[in-house]
Amino acid sequence: MTKLTRFLKSDKLSFSFRLLIGAMILYAEVPKLTDINKYSVQSLYSYHVFPMEVVRILGNMGPYIGILIGLGLIFGVLTRLSATGWLMMCLLFIGMKIDVIFVQGRIAPCGCFPGVLSNLKMNQSIWIDIAAVPMMIQVILANPQRKFLAAWSFLPEPLRNSWLQAIW
Repeated sequence: MTKLTRFLKSDKLSFSFRLLIGAMILYAEVPKLTDINKYSVQSLYSYHVFPMEVVRILGNMGPYIGILIGLGLIFGVLTRLSATGWLMMCLLFIGMKIDVIFVQGRIAPCGCFPGVLSNLKMNQSIWIDIAAVPMMIQVILANPQRKFLAAWSFLPEPLRNSWLQAIW
């Protein structure tokens, strides 16, 4: 295995990406809990991509799912599942932002980060999503043993050799 391949699959790189993305997710999602309708549902509706019935469901579930994913990444619990979830959400966000920017021809606030970064525009926040994609791919493909600061290392050996290895 070459040095580059070892580095790209390393637990320490995966841990760094997990912490970075997990903290960013929590920074974005926790403030939305103060007013889910305003910060999540209405923000998502402003994209004009989904009908309000769908937006209501996605907007109400989004912050909770995001918090679970962020905590999973930070604490190393179901890291592959968490990274896959965030990867899918990032791809959805990228698609929605491309639709708003290029199809609808608007540059609007993204609504991703209520609070300090509330003025972040879609054409700026799309780069966060694009950067997160290869990071989550690395977490998904990283060393299956996950020995570096992950809850995986505390599981009994029989569980580590089970089907859990595919999602943890």
